[in-house]
Amino acid sequence: HSFPTRRSSDLLDSAAVGPVDIQILATNDFHGRIANDAFSSAAGAAVMAGAVKQLRSANPNTTFAAAGDLIGASTFESFIDQDKPTIDALNEAGLDVSAVGNHEFDQGYDDLVNRVMAPYDANDNPFGGAEWEYLGANVKFKASGDPALDGTWLKDQGGVQIGYIGAVTEHLDELVSPGGIADIEATDIVDATNSAADDLVAAGADVVVLLVHEGAPTTDCATIAGLDASTDFGSIVQGVNDNVDA
Repeated sequence: HSFPTRRSSDLLDSAAVGPVDIQILATNDFHGRIANDAFSSAAGAAVMAGAVKQLRSANPNTTFAAAGDLIGASTFESFIDQDKPTIDALNEAGLDVSAVGNHEFDQGYDDLVNRVMAPYDANDNPFGGAEWEYLGANVKFKASGDPALDGTWLKDQGGVQIGYIGAVTEHLDELVSPGGIADIEATDIVDATNSAADDLVAAGADVVVLLVHEGAPTTDCATIAGLDASTDFGSIVQGVNDNVDA
């Protein structure tokens, strides 16, 4: 269960010449909202995909990233088909990489790895086929401590090496049916992602981007910046392990 730093298939051993304008488009908690909802702000998958493609056409050095909960807790038109419509819609939108969220484990770790993340097959895996990279640097096997998911992904964008790290909330065991994650655990985010960042830099990353599925107690950016390790999100922002004295 060794997961080295993953590189994108189009990675080139090249260096940037001059400034490179990198564009990262991000979303989270999509929850299978594939249809336009006239009664809320949900624009639907078609509008989102159109926006991503338009922005990517303006700047090819673009990554479409997410921070988890893309599936699970979905609307009827997605969950009735095991979120296959959402998987197809996000594939079409060109999603490149995402952290796993707690809802990715709603049907268990095995379902995530062997259905959702496995290649589509009309006979053997008709409800799977996510083509983006799912990352969980702090998702480990309990018995061995080995990685249960890839933690990092490295992409070349105009000669600049962009490294991505994904992590899921440490409260995973409180949010998911325990039977489905009996063999895995979500370890300390700061420890796991700092280690993953070191690995990315050693592999040649010029920039490191952290995708974390964890909630903040407020939406005010100035307040978030001042959070300390007494909150889960604050410990991540400050880079402090909240399990030890700061």
